[in-house]
Amino acid sequence: MNWDDETNTFVTRKSIIGPETFARADAVFRFDSAKKLIGAEIDGGESVTEEDWRQYVASSPKGAAIP
Repeated sequence: MNWDDETNTFVTRKSIIGPETFARADAVFRFDSAKKLIGAEIDGGESVTEEDWRQYVASSPKGAAIP
């Protein structure tokens, strides 16, 4: 996590590989000075809630495990 002087936020970048394919999403996460998430920019994917993720996993025919 790095401080961005232009936006006065912490920034981190991540490349994320999907659970069922090797499709990649690139994300930029921004945090305030208390390191609370305040924004996410995701190219090639979308942000979902933990509840939505659990519902997706439960309905997955492969029965993927939840970490």
